[in-house]
Amino acid sequence: MTTHSIGKTIASLRKSKGWTQVELAEKLSISDKAVSKWESEAGFPEISQLPVMATLFGVTIDYLMTGKTQEKEIVTISKAELCAQKDDVTLAEKVKDLPNDENNKNIVDYILQYQSLNVFKKLCESDSQFIKRFKLLDAITFAVISNSLSILVGKEFLIDVNYRFTFENEDEIKSLLPAEDKTYFRNYQDQCICIIPREFFTLLVTDKRIGEDTLNKLLSNQKGRECVWYHAFPYMIDEAYKNDNKELLCRLLDISRQNNAIAYEKIEPIYDSYDNSYDYILNYFFIAPKYGKNGHGLVRVLESTIKSALEKGDFDMVDEFNDINMGVESFVKTKFRNTYNDSTKCYMANADEIRIAKLKLGKSVSKLDLEVQSSIHNGIISIKELKAAANFAIIKKALYAYPIHPFELLYQMYQQQKWRELFEFSVDLDINELSDSIIRQNKESIENAILKTWTKDNQPYSNIKKLCINNDELYVLKSDILYGRRDNHNQKNIQEVVDYLNAVRQRIIDELANKFDKDRITGELTKDYFYTELNKRNKDLVIIKLCVRLEAILKCDFGYTGNFAEMIDKYCEEKLTWSEDDGWGYLVKTSDIDTIKLLHKLRKIRNSLVHSEKTSDPMSDDEIKQCIDYVCSL
Repeated sequence: MTTHSIGKTIASLRKSKGWTQVELAEKLSISDKAVSKWESEAGFPEISQLPVMATLFGVTIDYLMTGKTQEKEIVTISKAELCAQKDDVTLAEKVKDLPNDENNKNIVDYILQYQSLNVFKKLCESDSQFIKRFKLLDAITFAVISNSLSILVGKEFLIDVNYRFTFENEDEIKSLLPAEDKTYFRNYQDQCICIIPREFFTLLVTDKRIGEDTLNKLLSNQKGRECVWYHAFPYMIDEAYKNDNKELLCRLLDISRQNNAIAYEKIEPIYDSYDNSYDYILNYFFIAPKYGKNGHGLVRVLESTIKSALEKGDFDMVDEFNDINMGVESFVKTKFRNTYNDSTKCYMANADEIRIAKLKLGKSVSKLDLEVQSSIHNGIISIKELKAAANFAIIKKALYAYPIHPFELLYQMYQQQKWRELFEFSVDLDINELSDSIIRQNKESIENAILKTWTKDNQPYSNIKKLCINNDELYVLKSDILYGRRDNHNQKNIQEVVDYLNAVRQRIIDELANKFDKDRITGELTKDYFYTELNKRNKDLVIIKLCVRLEAILKCDFGYTGNFAEMIDKYCEEKLTWSEDDGWGYLVKTSDIDTIKLLHKLRKIRNSLVHSEKTSDPMSDDEIKQCIDYVCSL
């Protein structure tokens, strides 16, 4: 077996270039002796020099090392693939019926792979059965981007396993449902074809191969009872906006408004209390006669579209989107009030979201300021959201600056005689008694109406986040038996409500102060910290700091007040003492005596350290370790 010589290959390549050993050495920045050694096989070039030489000689590194040139791979391609690859219609008829090639593919597979629109169109027009070899979504997509919708007419496609669909005309393409809407039509699976993914609508908006005539056909006849693509428009609007296709966006919005206006003007559902139904049926923005075929769809704008406009600071567009959705929701809520539900609610950016979006555009606003402002809804602060600021000073300042309940906001407007704002707020929240009292300019009635926002707090303020204090530290207003009773003697007057809310505000501040203190203390005084100090023989420090941690936990997590001794007593009574059956049917009190003794001993030693005149028995290292483990487990 002959061994390849790198030196001989270098010599051969050098001579083919007409270079001497000296000239090659100069080009490689080495000595001519090195070249001589290589060619006489007395030495070998370093690996790092091979790429440089390969480039210099115009060969591969493999060739330098083996002396063999790489043979070009001969690639065979089937006629079907060649036809699709070149989109050659002259070969189309010849390959249409060929069986699968060595890649187990046929012309349909290659049309999809290479997006051969001309071949697709040619074969579909020459053979009415050819298009049935495609899946329905592929057939529709290629018919659209090849601008040949007519080839779908009269063709029957198999959907899933047991359902067939035939396009009677081009308009029926528009009756296909987006996949994202499928869940809302689960009871009508035999009537609806829910197969179109969102990518299809992206393609309609962004694919430059789709001609104007094709787009016109898809967007035509979208008004009144002929509206069959209402469910696709929200997704197309979304894609047109996000892809900055302003011309198409304006067109889509105009068609949507015209379409919705027909419904607002002509559809007047009649409610039959006898069978608890309407003569029109509402199903996810689609209104259909109870005993008819045709229906009317309402176009709304997606939440993601509106939020995208908010992020961009495109507030004119936000207003336009809001206007469309407000019309849809108002119509559905008014005409179909008994069937109005989450599936027919339209998202609208409220004034607070717009305000926050504008603040975010300003570079001078700090993150903390944004967190505070984001917790304000309709002028009322949400304690739960405000806590996200994680800055007690900021939270305290905000709590004193903003109302924590609708009553406070209304009463402030009343005291400041902001009659216009007070009236608009009462109208927005449907507080009819208050708005009527303002119109009549009756101050006593106004005060009574404001007070009722407190005494009748179960009134549904849909846009107001209310306040309540509970053990989970969530703040949402709950009924208080003192002001919830019908008995007028137990209802609070305006000043009592003001005082009560001020007390609530102070209680929240105190609780948050305890919480921030506890979080700071427990974050600093960890189990590792205590054991480290104990190992340093700092027993007194460990005992004092353990009591600091325990006191913070008892105040914050258990809500205890008083001095440390009183809090320990209460904890031992409530948490370390319990009743259990003695086996004879009697309940007897049982206590965790060891832990109780240990905690009281810890307290006494801490007192003796703080107050030198007091004395106490010392604690062993094991007792201190038990205290560390217990306190750090709370």
